[in-house]
Amino acid sequence: MAFVVPSAQNQLLITLNYDPTGLEWVDLFDNALVGWVIDEAEPQTFEPQPRAIGSLAPKAPDTSPVISPHWALAMPGVVFVPDLYRGDIPEFFTWLSTNGDADRRIGGQGLVYPNLQNAYQSWARLNPDLVFTR
Repeated sequence: MAFVVPSAQNQLLITLNYDPTGLEWVDLFDNALVGWVIDEAEPQTFEPQPRAIGSLAPKAPDTSPVISPHWALAMPGVVFVPDLYRGDIPEFFTWLSTNGDADRRIGGQGLVYPNLQNAYQSWARLNPDLVFTR
């Protein structure tokens, strides 16, 4: 049986929309997080799945050794990708662009919440060679 746990205050879900290869670019969107679905039938994995206003983009294809997460959780000043990344927001953009020797461009036109939008714009000014624009 699955149940939903409400999200904590000030949590946003960053969804990641990759190009077909998963390696050229990723476009970021922020969504209001409503809660987490937890499946009691799978207690050994305990992988809550986010529920947000808006939909998740399709998962990226296998891009190993480059890590291409399906989503990230943002809270004031910090981003979490379960078991993969925890750090500040600008470092997340760089990590997403360069992990595993990637050379992936990052787009942030879908970021509308001020803290994420401002962090992306500041990061983009400092890293123009890593920015994806449509």
